[in-house]
Amino acid sequence: MAFATIKQVLYEGDNILSGFEANASIEPGQVVGFAASGVSWEVGPLDGTAGERPVGVALYGAKDGDKVAIAGDGCIVYTMADSAIDAGDYVEVSNISNAGAVMPVTEITNVSSNTSLTVTYSRNAYVVGMALEDISAGSTGRIVIRPSVRQVINVE
Repeated sequence: MAFATIKQVLYEGDNILSGFEANASIEPGQVVGFAASGVSWEVGPLDGTAGERPVGVALYGAKDGDKVAIAGDGCIVYTMADSAIDAGDYVEVSNISNAGAVMPVTEITNVSSNTSLTVTYSRNAYVVGMALEDISAGSTGRIVIRPSVRQVINVE
């Protein structure tokens, strides 16, 4: 499944970040950010690799080396869901199949303190934002961008 064609990414907001340079090919609507090695003002589509840090969502396509504008914190944008998302779900970068797509934040619940369980996240620990509507897998929908570090609790 290829990343969806999104003709108008920005739904609402004016926090547009410009001056970034693409370090790879970028499609409109992809979540972009810094790679784990973080090069100044260089962003690319994120794929759930550990250490990536989201900046926002690309407003238009760009080739490696081109300038790209990004919808930042507080903007409402259209992006693609790689798996089904419910309205109100916090979303993170997907590691399923489409770089720059989103999926619901993985939550671990009902972990008993009486077990000898170790919980470890091997994925990114960053939230991109929150879904404002139900979005089916492979479809596009609106999210509000709120990049943040999610709380990870180790259970040992």
